[in-house]
Amino acid sequence: MSLTVLAWLAVAAYALHIVEEHILGWYDWARKTMNISLGWNEYVITEAAILILGVTAAMLAGTTCGPTLVVAFATLLLINAIFFHLLPMLVN
Repeated sequence: MSLTVLAWLAVAAYALHIVEEHILGWYDWARKTMNISLGWNEYVITEAAILILGVTAAMLAGTTCGPTLVVAFATLLLINAIFFHLLPMLVN
């Protein structure tokens, strides 16, 4: 499977993840559980910025700078999973 295909799959997975967070009310849970002071607008902007990075990385995956962008996107996904989902769940 090519890096481009993997990048697009990661973008699709993250987009579904954003929908799942909204459906299950993750934002409100995070504000209570982790005492996050991030406002709704900042939260939406952050999610959009990460998604835009993913789309950009997927579009450029076959170029010289593409692999670096794909790794950056994957790193953000890993940070999100560990620090904003797994650890808070284990601590609470």
